[in-house]
Amino acid sequence: MQQQLSDRYGRGPRENRFVRGNCTCHYVPVAPSFRTRLARLKIDLTPWRGSRDFRILVISGSVFFLGGMVGYVALPFQLY
Repeated sequence: MQQQLSDRYGRGPRENRFVRGNCTCHYVPVAPSFRTRLARLKIDLTPWRGSRDFRILVISGSVFFLGGMVGYVALPFQLY
């Protein structure tokens, strides 16, 4: 009688395998490293480098947003 082994996800030994060519390999779930997760967050800066109008649009939008936040804080402060 063979003992039924299961991994931490409750799958049996057959459910935790995949076949590549003639080799049956075991799939071991591994959490990605911090560098791997950080590399996925890489931002494409091509539009920023390539278009002067886009840079002006982003900077002016940021200034507009920050000015609104200053007003959002200053108005209640002055009314109090």
